[in-house]
Amino acid sequence: MKQLFLLCGILGVSLNGQTSNEVYTQQNTLDKFNAEQQWVFAEGLFTRKWYVDAIKEYDAIVRNAGDGKFSQDARWRLYECHVQLGKGAAAIKTISAFVNKEKNDERRESGRMALAKLLYAEKKVDAALIHFEDVDKKVNKGAFWEAAQLEVARIYAEKGQQGEAFLRLQVLTKLPFDGENAVRAYAIFSFADLLNDRKKITESLEQYERLLVDGVVGEVAENAWYNKGIILFEQNKIDEAEKCF
Repeated sequence: MKQLFLLCGILGVSLNGQTSNEVYTQQNTLDKFNAEQQWVFAEGLFTRKWYVDAIKEYDAIVRNAGDGKFSQDARWRLYECHVQLGKGAAAIKTISAFVNKEKNDERRESGRMALAKLLYAEKKVDAALIHFEDVDKKVNKGAFWEAAQLEVARIYAEKGQQGEAFLRLQVLTKLPFDGENAVRAYAIFSFADLLNDRKKITESLEQYERLLVDGVVGEVAENAWYNKGIILFEQNKIDEAEKCF
């Protein structure tokens, strides 16, 4: 049985082939700190993937630009730089600061989601679970919340707590589904798998059918067809099963 469980654009500027040292020589001629100019300079380093050098410039923005948008954007970039350099602890510290200081709901929850995913990647599963649980919970239970709940369900399933995973997925499957929402599609598929594991075959088939009727395409649909075919084959409905493969 096949199973499934389950973000920042780069604003770049051209440095015209200059080396990092040449650009630094120009930057050091500035008489006073200018957050906007510093940001453009740092972004140029970032787009060149000179992450070590970019970190120094983003750090300067955080230290000197107060608590405004430039500082917050710099914290996000610092997080990305540390991730690219494989410095998990530094990335966690930076994105945590971003989350704590961000006033915009959507940006804060995006940061909280990034923090949770990073903690999970660093194998800090229990800490990741706590942060996934907190994503968007106090705001509007929107797209970030749905994606986080899917991750919560996956973690619980990995920990062998199938009951908790079942409950989280069940909530997501009750949301309206038009065939285009990827998170809800994964949730329905995973819920169907758990139903099948619990030998609730009829209910499981209903969930797979829900995906197929609503026109889901791609990997989720392919696996839904496959799993449906396996169930029908086990029920000795050979002709129906063959149509699924």
